[in-house]
Amino acid sequence: MRICVFLLVALIIASPALCRKSKNKLKCDPLDLENVDCTECYDKNGDPVPVPTPPNGYKRKTTCHCKCYFGCVRDIGAPTRECRYRSGKPWKGGRGLTCNCRSCDPPTIPPTYVSSNCSELTEYPAGTICLYECPPGCPAPPDENRRQYCGNGRWRWNPRICPPCNGSWSDWVNGTCSVTCGVGAINQTRTCDNPAPSNGGADCTREDGTTGLEEQKTLTCILPPCPIDGSWSEWVEGECSVTCGVGEKTRTRNCNNPSPAHGGAQCTREDGTTGLEETKFIPCDEGPCPIDGGWSEWEDYGDCSVTCGDGEVTQVRHCNNPSPAHGGADCTLEDGTTGQIEHQTVSCNDGPCPIDGGWSEWEDYGSCSVTCGDGEVTQVRHCNNPSPAHGGADCTLEDGTTGQIEHQTVSCNDGPCPIDGGWSDWVDGTCSVSCGHGLMTQTRTCNNPEPAHGGDECTRADGNTGLTEEKIVYCNEGVCPIDGGWSDWVDGECSVTCDDGEMTQTRTCDDPEPANGGAECTLEDGITTGLTEDRAVSCNLGDCPMDGGWSVWVDGTCTVTCGHGLMTRTRNCDNPPPTNGGDKCMRGDGTSGLTEERTVTCDEGYCPIDGGWSAWVDGECSVTCGVGEKTQTRSCDDPDPAYGGTECTLEDGITTGLTESRTVSCDEGPCPIDGGWSDWVDGECSKSCGHGLMTQTRACNNPEPAHGGDECTLGDGTKGLSEQKTIYCNEGVCPMGCEDLDKGMCTGSGDPHFKTFDNKPHHFQGPCRYTLAKDCGNGDFTVESQHEPIAPNVAISVIREVYVTAFGMEIGIHQGKVVTVNGTAITLNHHGSNVEIDLIGTNVRVRLIDFCVDIFYDGVHSAKVEVPTSYMGNMCGLCGDFNGDPSDDLNVNGVPQSWTIFGNTHLTDVSTCPGGNTGPADNPVFTCAPELKTRVAAATQCGLIKDHYGPFGMTCNDVVDPQRFFDDCVFDMCAWNGADGLCQNLEAYAAACVAAGVSSGSLNWRTADRCPLPCPDNSVYSTCTSICPATCANPNPDCDPGCVEGCQCKTGFLLSGLECVPEAECGCTDENGFYHMLGDVWDHDGEECSCHAENTITCEEYSSYDQ
Repeated sequence: MRICVFLLVALIIASPALCRKSKNKLKCDPLDLENVDCTECYDKNGDPVPVPTPPNGYKRKTTCHCKCYFGCVRDIGAPTRECRYRSGKPWKGGRGLTCNCRSCDPPTIPPTYVSSNCSELTEYPAGTICLYECPPGCPAPPDENRRQYCGNGRWRWNPRICPPCNGSWSDWVNGTCSVTCGVGAINQTRTCDNPAPSNGGADCTREDGTTGLEEQKTLTCILPPCPIDGSWSEWVEGECSVTCGVGEKTRTRNCNNPSPAHGGAQCTREDGTTGLEETKFIPCDEGPCPIDGGWSEWEDYGDCSVTCGDGEVTQVRHCNNPSPAHGGADCTLEDGTTGQIEHQTVSCNDGPCPIDGGWSEWEDYGSCSVTCGDGEVTQVRHCNNPSPAHGGADCTLEDGTTGQIEHQTVSCNDGPCPIDGGWSDWVDGTCSVSCGHGLMTQTRTCNNPEPAHGGDECTRADGNTGLTEEKIVYCNEGVCPIDGGWSDWVDGECSVTCDDGEMTQTRTCDDPEPANGGAECTLEDGITTGLTEDRAVSCNLGDCPMDGGWSVWVDGTCTVTCGHGLMTRTRNCDNPPPTNGGDKCMRGDGTSGLTEERTVTCDEGYCPIDGGWSAWVDGECSVTCGVGEKTQTRSCDDPDPAYGGTECTLEDGITTGLTESRTVSCDEGPCPIDGGWSDWVDGECSKSCGHGLMTQTRACNNPEPAHGGDECTLGDGTKGLSEQKTIYCNEGVCPMGCEDLDKGMCTGSGDPHFKTFDNKPHHFQGPCRYTLAKDCGNGDFTVESQHEPIAPNVAISVIREVYVTAFGMEIGIHQGKVVTVNGTAITLNHHGSNVEIDLIGTNVRVRLIDFCVDIFYDGVHSAKVEVPTSYMGNMCGLCGDFNGDPSDDLNVNGVPQSWTIFGNTHLTDVSTCPGGNTGPADNPVFTCAPELKTRVAAATQCGLIKDHYGPFGMTCNDVVDPQRFFDDCVFDMCAWNGADGLCQNLEAYAAACVAAGVSSGSLNWRTADRCPLPCPDNSVYSTCTSICPATCANPNPDCDPGCVEGCQCKTGFLLSGLECVPEAECGCTDENGFYHMLGDVWDHDGEECSCHAENTITCEEYSSYDQ
């Protein structure tokens, strides 16, 4: 936006005036003049006197020098005014002074300039100053040489042209690297627009010495090394497992042709998984082995030699299981000889011979089946004379069938039975009203049925009995009709705002409204009916006011005889005059009244004007810094000489002219020195091996900026004295660690639900201590889990403790994340030479370092075991055998079993079972009431797991099949009767998703109302906490990036055991590297040691009393 600058000069009136006599002294009254400024006055002796202001007057022979306001030009008159006497005339101020202040048309931006600060107006008032701008970034003349002002209708002072401006380069702009990894090329571009060349200035100079408006160059870009996918070596075959016959041998290949590097993929096995090694078993044939014969099972016995009583039966077996082959021996008979077949005879008895049954005599008749009316009486006989036995036939009934008992029935009657009376339905009488609510009588009769044979009459409502009854009840004959009634008339708006008019009155039929068939209201015609009615009536809002109007202006007498003076113009408010409250006429100053006067200029002919110098205007210094020369210029235009006035006198005091120049020195101050960058200085790599990040630093001191010179340009285009950047660094290949190995994973959570190393799910619910996972090959380690039955269903259990046995020690993880080693409680984190015990998120992790085996337990219900693939085929326990085949995970002695039978084979000790009860012998059958199952499967309960738009969403559902976890959740919540089980199953599904590669930070399934995770003091919950948080023992951990759900200490706090404490409250680390909390006491080599502030440990010998 351009802004106009207006010079507003206070008006000081000191001008010719009408004169008068006052106490025999001559004075002149002040006279107002437009656009005039009188600044110097002299008396008759030529001495300065104060400039009079109204109401003060002028003494005789007072002379004042006056000039027009800035931007205005004098037309007629002299620069002085006298108060003098004219013979025979009243005292009168001398000649007048009139200044013209015409506005200017819009200016045209001078050549070489690009903008102005003047806004875009249709005309510009006198005195407006416009300041013009040269191209951005280019040198420009001083402000006074870039201005022009509006002086009485034309623009004055032509600005000096902008000097030539050489182009300057913008910062280099990087393109895109030609590769996404490794070493490539990148184009840099810069343009000659900082500033662009203008007014004949030179283009920018390229690095090759040529000039132009754009430059490009190509640089090398280095990105992280490209990933290398692994590829398999050739298969290497092992030895056959047998020396004869068909066996198995292994074929092994390694992912080292080449090995995966820089994040490249591991090799894909034939089963679709990935890893660094693959082994498979193939058959091998070493030729047939000799096969000794083996007996088949004894065949079924033949028929007994008799059909009842004692006899003999024979069974046979054959030497065909297997048959002897390749020189193998026949089977050995029971007498020690060998042969191909053997017989065995044993006694048989197919039971005693059958006895047919016979009838007893008929028993006496019993009582009649009723006490009155027709009934029946029965007599009985039994098939026990003799009773049928050993398959003998039952007795024959009279209808020809057979049976063990027979009944015979005849009729009987002990007289008619009494009949109690019963009421008929109520019969309505007549209502007491024809509309609305009334009363009526209802009647009923005791004839449904009538009482007979001594039966009771009916019981009335009052407890008495009788044959009839009446009662009074309410009746409703429908609502009564209501006739409508008119409301009051409501006035509408009058058709005029003054004098006589009309208005409409309206009323409605709603006082009351007609209802229930009642009549509508009768209109004023007495015939028609309706719900609304309008009528027209007259209205009068009083006489209308008449506003006053001005007459034409009447001119007075001009105040001067030459040049421009003033005169008074008058007009009256009588065309027409205001009446009936009408407004008076509006004056020019915004007030109202019946008369108005104003002073206007009048022209009595031109007066001569002598020229006056403007202020000196500086030209451009010959240098931009240091000492040089500049030209100063002034013009004879303040005011311009006109109407016979003289030109301005030059500095020589003799010559006159309209312009004058002179040369003076100028000092632009010391020249600026722009800063320059030093070389980049490398920092330390963030990794001691492999690819990491490194900070490079450089300083703006080559040279340092001085005398207003620019600081160095940073990479983001801003300026500064130092700069840092982060680049990739490579410290060589890292040795392979536990995290780099392929591992199998087994989990158990909830009530509980297991998934074996081979992904076989089962739901063993035993209540005792079991082998969870064990190295059954070399016996490196054993993991056991203590289960506990839960109420209200004691047939369901949960994992309550986990025990790890390795390196001659037993590590226990208990409820609440309490950890013991050989029964003694320890403080987390605990690092030994072979074992590390850490708190990672919500879990305690035990790492067996030499074996790269990790065991996790959350101290509530969820356990997990991870073992390298080198243990494949050597594992046993509830986690299965880890052979890649889930179908045999529940085998017992090679035979598939139910999970209960399978689980009980891994019981460690029956004494760990509550009350010695090992639980059900086989899988218990659980049922869930349909309404409970529907409730727990709802979208706000277990259904959250499968909801594509829920907290897990497609991010999880597309990676881990939610159905098994949904089923487990429904099972657990049914077992808890809907009171518990949701959170542990949502937690299990989230853990499975993270294990499958889903970012923990993207799973926001916990809320303040759903499964909130309580955190200790000075910590907060996060979906993404460090896997190696800052602890008192290690406040600056260095570990691979990654995060898990859990609680993280607030800023300024460190993890001490399971608590977050200020650094000043951290505990101690002993000589073995074990951490102890502040105030802990422990035994060490027969001494009692304790931890104090500032990592101070004191140890004292036990007293004889203590020992």
